[in-house]
Amino acid sequence: MYESFFGLEHPPFQISPDPEFLYPSRVHEEALEHIRFSLNHFKGICLVTGPVGSGKTTICRQILRELNPEGVNHALILNPRLGEHELLQNILSDLGAPLQSDEGAAQKLQDLILELHKVGRHVIILVDEAHVMPTESLEVLRLLTNLETTERKLVQVVLFAQPEMEERLKKESRLLPFRQRILVHCRLAPLRYREMVAYIDHRLQIAGAADEVRFSMLARRAIHRWSEGVPRLINHLCDKAMLSAYVRQDHRIHFGDAQRARRDVGALL
Repeated sequence: MYESFFGLEHPPFQISPDPEFLYPSRVHEEALEHIRFSLNHFKGICLVTGPVGSGKTTICRQILRELNPEGVNHALILNPRLGEHELLQNILSDLGAPLQSDEGAAQKLQDLILELHKVGRHVIILVDEAHVMPTESLEVLRLLTNLETTERKLVQVVLFAQPEMEERLKKESRLLPFRQRILVHCRLAPLRYREMVAYIDHRLQIAGAADEVRFSMLARRAIHRWSEGVPRLINHLCDKAMLSAYVRQDHRIHFGDAQRARRDVGALL
């Protein structure tokens, strides 16, 4: 609605996980480096945890962009509430070999992974919202990481989950073997105030905003306090605050705009 008024080419604070808008904050760069290290050194299972709206899915999309299509086949699991057989079917489908019957999914997948390895290709499985994945399905992923040579794993798994995944791994005795396979783990922390300021400016710049489109210091401090540094809530508040400034026909977003934004998204805070 307000894009043309502010001279924007794209909405700057959409909540969809567009890696074009990924701001390389301290915490997000650290998470990306952990994942890259895990994948480059064939570490098996990597776990990234963070609260709702902290940027896990955006990081997942960025990693997908970085995968080398010449040497990697990947599967992306967006619905983690899959049973064992459904999970195997989804992985097979993403790897380009959908199951023709209800029998032999595990063996077919294992054979496919070995065939890909013979031609110099590697398999990476990424799971979003992994904290809700059934224990039996997590065990399927663990067993897949058993496929290895003397030098490296043939399958790598990257899990993105909310913090309760850490507690679940500690409390469920059946998940002990899975937990022991996690060789790389990092946590996403909220953005600090200075990081949030840079985050807002970064998104405005990517969207094509001119220099006169600015959030006042009071507006920024209020948004940081109310969002507690969580990127998704920052986006919600900034979007509504810019809408408020647009209604006033002002290119500068003031504290009052932030207040109106907070009222609009109050149920989320």
